[in-house]
Order: sequence, then C-alpha cells, then structure tokens
Amino acid sequence: VLLLISTTISRTGLICFLLMSLVFWGHLFLKNKLTTVCVCALMVCFVTATESNVINKVVNNYTERKVQQGDTMDRASKLRKEIALRGVNYVVDNPQYWLQGIGMGGSSHASSYSNFHVRTHHGDHNTFTSSFTEQGIIGCLLYLCLLFSIFKQIYKNQTVTFKRIRLLSIAAFFIFCIFSMSVNLMVYFPFWFVLFTLANISDDENITYSLLR
Repeated sequence: VLLLISTTISRTGLICFLLMSLVFWGHLFLKNKLTTVCVCALMVCFVTATESNVINKVVNNYTERKVQQGDTMDRASKLRKEIALRGVNYVVDNPQYWLQGIGMGGSSHASSYSNFHVRTHHGDHNTFTSSFTEQGIIGCLLYLCLLFSIFKQIYKNQTVTFKRIRLLSIAAFFIFCIFSMSVNLMVYFPFWFVLFTLANISDDENITYSLLR
C-alpha cells in the first residue's frame, strides 16, 4: 500500500499512511516488542530487495516535482488554502447560497457561476469547505454532526474487545479528518465506506447500526 501511495506522489496520502503505520506498529510493539521488530525488519529487507527500482523512481519523481516544477510544501499549502476558501468566499458573498450552497459538485464547475474566480481545474480540494460551498450551512452542520457522532461513539465505547483497537480507531478517525482537508471526498465511494466502518466498530449489533439508522 505504501508503494502504491508513493507512486501517486500524493504527499498528504503518504503522510496519513505513515501516521497510521506509526500508530499501528507502535500498538503492536507495546504488546510484543521482539516480534514487531523482527517483522518490521523482514518487511524492510523484502521491499528494499524486490522493489528497489520502484523506490528509486518514486524518489526521483518527488525530487523532480520539487526542483523542476517548484512544487514545494510551502507553495502547495498556500495554493491549497486559496483553493479551499474560494468557494466559501463565493457563498459568503452570495447570500442566496447560504442555506443550501451551490449544489453537489458545483465547486468543480465554478466557471458556470458568475464572478467565481477559478485558478485551477480542481474543486475546493477540501471536504469541510466543500460541504459548506456545495451544501451550504445545512449540509456543513449535518456533516460536522455526523463526524462528531462517530467520534463520540469511538471514544466512549468501552467494551472489552473494542479496547484493543480503540487507539487505532481514534487515530484512523483523525487521519481521516486530516486527509479530508486535502481533497473533496464526498463524491468518492471509499469516503462513505470508511465512515461506515468507523461508525460500526462494536461488539453489540444493536449499537453497531444505530448511528446509521
């Protein structure tokens, strides 16, 4: 998975995956230190020996992106911020869109709206701001309420089985939120699949589907 993410040259995806891996392996390390160290060492040796060409290509792609295209982290963060807020600013300046927004997927077709400045072909590139831009105050509040409900269920669940994966679930939730700040995920099926999975980690079947019902 790490190799696949690396070949996309997605820095956000790479950071999120590494954070999740750190929590996952740290969790296993606390339970069985020797086994975890041995498994990690074997994985590193195997990947290095069998995928050296892929690794070199990935490193070269990242270097080329930074040096030749001038795509540094500082420049990228400023551009992401500008893109993320353009839809929000447009809705704020047009009160008729405050409640229900400009419509699902509307930020990806900004040229259809008068005075909507477009710098790139992307949408708002941020799930949180996109929910406000495309679904207005109503949609944004519902989305935030959904996230809050899922986090509360994860945080408060104290069943014996769940305690073993509670840390991983909390980490996954926050990493999911971080990734949501890098792209508008609402139009992708995996987004809803991850939400469904996070919302349904429980021993009690009656509790499992209560949130989604």
